[in-house]
Amino acid sequence: MTYCMTTADEYVTRMYRTVNMHKPSELCPRTICERLGKSLVHLPAKCTRVGDVIYMDSRLSREECWQTFGHELCHLLWHHDNQLHLSQSFIDMQERDANNFAYYACVPSCMLMNIELSDDFNLAVHRISTTFNVTPAFAKRRLEIHISKLYQLVN
Repeated sequence: MTYCMTTADEYVTRMYRTVNMHKPSELCPRTICERLGKSLVHLPAKCTRVGDVIYMDSRLSREECWQTFGHELCHLLWHHDNQLHLSQSFIDMQERDANNFAYYACVPSCMLMNIELSDDFNLAVHRISTTFNVTPAFAKRRLEIHISKLYQLVN
């Protein structure tokens, strides 16, 4: 079985190797930002990215914070435009990009493939959720994506 990597998947794998992160326990928003030369600020306000700074809502749970960080990290690394000056369709495209990127940033394939997952789907979801500090719903969707990539034909 060959895993079919996406652009986001390949990018995230290279990024984590570059910042010397190889295990789920090493994944930390503050450390990622520091190693990328970016800033992270926690405030009781809506999450956003402005320039090289990610502003995180301090009221979020640990899991929600990590997932939202993955989303904002995409904007930081891939989207250099100010959304105030973009068309709604372009903003929508960037948001879809960032939502997709978050699955790979928060549960990187290079790390996911190195943990043992149960054949029982629900147990596998639980393992991903607890190992990568994501919500069960996020873990479920990430596992679905992972399984689809395992069975996708490479042309």
